[in-house]
Amino acid sequence: MFEPGRDITGAGAGKVFFHRLGPGSNIKSARWNLPEWSAGKEEKESVHSTTSCLSVCRLTSRCCSALSSALSAPHSRLTELKLVNNNIDDSGMDQLCEGLRSENCKLEKLYLSFCDLTSRCWSALSSALSSPHSRLTELILSFNNMEDSGVDQLCEGLRSENCKLEKLDLWSCHLTSRYCSALSSALSSPHSRLTELNLSRNNMEDSGVDQLCEGLRSENCKLEKLNLSECRLTSRCCSALSSAVSAPHSRLTELNLSSNNMKDSGVDQLCEGLRSENCKLEKLKLWRNEISKSERKNLRSLKKELNRTGRQVDIDI
Repeated sequence: MFEPGRDITGAGAGKVFFHRLGPGSNIKSARWNLPEWSAGKEEKESVHSTTSCLSVCRLTSRCCSALSSALSAPHSRLTELKLVNNNIDDSGMDQLCEGLRSENCKLEKLYLSFCDLTSRCWSALSSALSSPHSRLTELILSFNNMEDSGVDQLCEGLRSENCKLEKLDLWSCHLTSRYCSALSSALSSPHSRLTELNLSRNNMEDSGVDQLCEGLRSENCKLEKLNLSECRLTSRCCSALSSAVSAPHSRLTELNLSSNNMKDSGVDQLCEGLRSENCKLEKLKLWRNEISKSERKNLRSLKKELNRTGRQVDIDI
């Protein structure tokens, strides 16, 4: 039995995890968050919970070998795993990916925010995503120091015909415009399945968005939701964005450009794309972009204009 607040590190955590996934178990997901544990509670939650949570449990890379073994066990049924805010680091990620590559692994959603990961784990992640047995559809890597150097490797996995990933979160991962070409290539891949991409709080700048929009304009791109808030963008990238949302093959329904520096001139260019009959946008977020009162009035008029044509567009200013 575990006590609230007790550390679970090393193989011990993995052994408990493996026990819950052992033969005869009907566990599809489990929730373990140490501060909430009490006598008998973990047994009940491990059977009936709808989320798997080992977040904020002070885990380290030492437990990842056992966790990997649990994921690759013949009787494993876990489909969602949260390891948020643990010191997993790159060595632990390498071990975890061994389990992800197993034909027995059923995992579909993996949350790894605040796990001390760096660019050195991209290769292992790419290998897991491109594995013939991969079932991952959602991968959250936000608030890790991933940088640009390994993105090319990750994008190789995204371009694989075996990759099932639909949602990728890279919020605040210390990325710059240098990775955008590889990401654009992944979005335009014939095998791309990504429908949701969060790049918020990365230093993309206008040059990065220009490259990204090349992928968005591709007939192979499946992206529906794109978050580019706090990416140091200006009006200079708005022409490319306008072209992307009005492309014949565009599927974008949600675009978040909040907390950038678009100003009136950039918004005017975006409005041209919104008016296109090809545009599928339903939600556009523009708050904190230094937009004047007169331009806000123009946006409200545009919203009414689009509504009259049967298009319901929510413009958040």
